[in-house]
Amino acid sequence: MCAGLKQHHGTIKVHFFRTEGVFSRSEFSTIARIVFPDDFHRQSPCSTESRAHHVHNPGALPGLVCPGSIFAPLRAVATHQLAGSGQEGVIRVGTYNISHGRGGALGTSNWTGSNRKQVTAHLRKTGDFIRGQQLDLIILNEVDISAAWSRHVNQARVIAETASFPYVAEQRNIDTAAPFSRFRFGNAVLRKYPITHADMVEFPPLSRLEKRLAGNHDGLLTSVDMPSGSLQALAVHSEVRDESTRVGYSDQVSSIAKEFGIPFLVLGDFNSTPSGYSGHQSDAEGRNANDHLLRLGHFPAGQAPPPDFGYLTFPSAGPDRAIDWILATGDCELRNHRVISADLSDHLMVVADVVVNRHR
Repeated sequence: MCAGLKQHHGTIKVHFFRTEGVFSRSEFSTIARIVFPDDFHRQSPCSTESRAHHVHNPGALPGLVCPGSIFAPLRAVATHQLAGSGQEGVIRVGTYNISHGRGGALGTSNWTGSNRKQVTAHLRKTGDFIRGQQLDLIILNEVDISAAWSRHVNQARVIAETASFPYVAEQRNIDTAAPFSRFRFGNAVLRKYPITHADMVEFPPLSRLEKRLAGNHDGLLTSVDMPSGSLQALAVHSEVRDESTRVGYSDQVSSIAKEFGIPFLVLGDFNSTPSGYSGHQSDAEGRNANDHLLRLGHFPAGQAPPPDFGYLTFPSAGPDRAIDWILATGDCELRNHRVISADLSDHLMVVADVVVNRHR
């Protein structure tokens, strides 16, 4: 283990599952890594690379609890292959906060009282809805990997199987245990094409103590081999309570996009509405996270539909703000950027077609 790892975070475990013997353990250890916020700005004491990635115990067993606290989070990334590879076609992407599968009513508790069969039935409906959009990639936010309130159904896997996505990467923002209960949930990337690596990106927390005790809204960075070449996709679910913290997310997203220098997408629930849109908000210094990200220059402005286009994503029953987004670096063009209505979550799905211009 890298000697500097525990200076970044108390305990992080990365583990993997195989459904069809596609990768060996050694291959898995090379495609999943942990990305820390300051790795993009300084030399790591554990590596000679300018951008360091650390993996701790890639063969760790699931279900372990951090020493010293029964509630301490195990922040993990897992990759799966569920079936055969996808087929060539348009690069169509989407983002969908599925709100733990609790349905479309705003303010509904995660403890819906549904049994395992009912939970799975709702996820199958969600998977059918997603499959109808003919996507090559979708980001899921607020997806339960194993949580007591959703009967420990792996929501990412059920949706992936139903929607015919053969490749899945999961990242846990929360992984806690208490007597007779476990709560694992976070982000997932579902793909038609192979995922060559999956990285957990640690974003700045609103509270370091809260992060240590319960977890944080972090990100999942995947690299995917597609017929037209490699593509990076970063799944985000930004801190909901504080715009200043979300501005910090924007700084880090921009830094990561700059480092990779290849077609790069950022998708997810930004919890931030930019200037000109209904529900716009700023921090005490007048900054907005989305505006700030666009000003940094790696994601050209004008990618999303204009404010008067009716681009509103939350809440689904009567949307009045735009907080779910798809953005791409300048070597990509977004077309047919649109919001898809459904009552399966309190968020609406966002979909766009991506054209990659690799010779710019």
